Amino acid sequence: MVHGIGATPSTFGPMKEALLREASGFDRHTDWQFTSFSYDTGNDTKDVMDFARELGDFITKKFDEQGGLHHEDKFSLIMHSQGGLIGLNLVLNSFKGHTDFHPKLKNHIDAFITLGTPYWGAKVAIFANRMMPILAYLKIPLKDKWGDEELRDMELASDFSSMMREEIITPDNSEIIQQIKNQVRFLVFSGVTERLNFLAPFATGKGRYEDDTAVPIPSSRLDF
Repeated sequence: MVHGIGATPSTFGPMKEALLREASGFDRHTDWQFTSFSYDTGNDTKDVMDFARELGDFITKKFDEQGGLHHEDKFSLIMHSQGGLIGLNLVLNSFKGHTDFHPKLKNHIDAFITLGTPYWGAKVAIFANRMMPILAYLKIPLKDKWGDEELRDMELASDFSSMMREEIITPDNSEIIQQIKNQVRFLVFSGVTERLNFLAPFATGKGRYEDDTAVPIPSSRLDF
């Protein structure tokens, strides 16, 4: 499980216990394990790609602690918000064979599940970035939760989201994308909240508030 920007593994509440209970009832012969990846969100010098490398290191270490990866071993990712961007870039670069992203993992990923991930960015990240100097001046601790680089990556139409989109749609990567689609099971969740529409001018500039408090529905679709 991979949390989002400015968050911690507590984001997922009792999900670990619930998943273990369900998995045990589904298949008692499989060694199910559930763990959370906690990364240095709020670090001004790190971005999504840094966290993606660290996620690959984390997964590899977990398997190494139990004797290494075996042919039958599988892992799945459950990610919230920025966590989905981290996971996606790990998967893309692992399949592309980049050594920093542990290419051996590509043969073992099963499911890829995201909850409110801004694949193509969110306007509210632009608003938050502009608020950073004010928060710092007022000594409001939120500044310590959102790193400059990671927040910039999450802005709508950021250089990072454009680069990621190009990686997915460029013909040069079509064979790799097809391999990922053939192997990995994708499940994408989005949330809608209409009760906060009165805040729309502060987040979107129009009549509808961005969903999941940050992510517009189209941006939360990987196939946007």
